[in-house]
Amino acid sequence: MNYGELRSQFLELLNRTDCTDTLADAFISMGLRRVERLLRTPLQRTTFSTTIGATWDATLAIPSDYIGLHEIRVDGVPIRRIAANQQDLLSGFWLEGFNFKFTDGLSQGQVISVTYYSEFAQGVLDSVTTTYSLVLNDVIIYAALFYAGDHFIDARKDAWGSTMKELVAEVQLMADMDEVAGGGLVMTPYGGGLV
Repeated sequence: MNYGELRSQFLELLNRTDCTDTLADAFISMGLRRVERLLRTPLQRTTFSTTIGATWDATLAIPSDYIGLHEIRVDGVPIRRIAANQQDLLSGFWLEGFNFKFTDGLSQGQVISVTYYSEFAQGVLDSVTTTYSLVLNDVIIYAALFYAGDHFIDARKDAWGSTMKELVAEVQLMADMDEVAGGGLVMTPYGGGLV
């Protein structure tokens, strides 16, 4: 389903003549942002890597599309998240402002890979097919309908919100099951995911 088809389906379910495409786009955008906040799926994961240079100051800026962290690895080995007040006792990383901060022990030439949950790319043209318009179209539509219910003071708002929550729960359950499929896994004690 491309973005234009997603908007058309939203407008059909909304079933109002006073909702313009521009207003529909605003509701879809708000719905998309809400779904991004609620879900943590492999579809949202983005990885970036950087090699530590000679001027390394143990700080790495958080990406602008960052929603939440999945894991950080150094040379392929996961490192643990620690509280800022533990930096003298443990090795690892913590969040400070808009940065990941790292304890001593990393050196020039090592590769830091950050896998994080990112914002979905928003469709800007009707013909564009995005990850969310293809896989999460029903979730996005019902999230957008929920916001439209606010705007139009529509009695169906609660039903749309309830449907959206059910769809989000289904998608998250599927993602969670994918995370643990395939055998014996151990949960790491520092919240870095499954190993």
